[in-house]
Amino acid sequence: MQDAWEGVEVDPDAPSDGPRGLRERKKLATRRALRRAALELALAKGPAAVTVEAIAEAAGVAPRTFFNYFSAKEEALVGPGEPLAAALAAEVRSRPVEEPALWAIGEVIAGRLEGLRSRPEQLALWRAQARLVREHPGTLLPWQLAAFAALEETLAAAVAERLPVGWGGAEARALGRLAAGTAMGAARVVLDEVLDDAVGDPGDLGASYRRVLASLPALVGESQGSGAPRVRGGHRQTARGRGVRGARTRTKER
Repeated sequence: MQDAWEGVEVDPDAPSDGPRGLRERKKLATRRALRRAALELALAKGPAAVTVEAIAEAAGVAPRTFFNYFSAKEEALVGPGEPLAAALAAEVRSRPVEEPALWAIGEVIAGRLEGLRSRPEQLALWRAQARLVREHPGTLLPWQLAAFAALEETLAAAVAERLPVGWGGAEARALGRLAAGTAMGAARVVLDEVLDDAVGDPGDLGASYRRVLASLPALVGESQGSGAPRVRGGHRQTARGRGVRGARTRTKER
């Protein structure tokens, strides 16, 4: 398995490509080295036999440096971590204001998935993580679930900012969590089979993900075809001073 992802340089925690300072590049390189070392050791020995000290030594850093990036070895193994969450939330906030909230998250996630086919090193890393979780669920699954829950909360906060003025704080948070949980659940549906296959061609994951999202209306008895879900309602003023079309579905006026 190690040979399958020899030369991994892409970290799933990395933000979108863009200008980075020297300090940020060094931090990202250290994070990648720690994650790679943790995965290599865990695949070879099993997570229980791996120590933070061994991971740090393999990455060429001091053990205390490890805790600048991860709270525990399990977090290094399963991620996804705060950098990815912050990057995705920033992308959600930058989406066109006329997009419904769920579709805004969906396009961000689809963008991350659609290039995976051309990044075999990152796909191999994700598959290595999935293999470890399958083989050691008692140790790693709780950490993975906690990491995804934290990611969803960060995305939920970004979604709440897109909702129109008039939505209460608790109501906005609930809708944000619903949108983030739905979008991430759809991503897991698309990725599960791909990550279970150690070597197969993943296909166009971005297109597959968009099809899953487009099929959601059928679950509530609506058939709206392919593409972004249609949403009734005009532009409305948001708490951030922007118009959002369709962020809140309105019933036909009587």
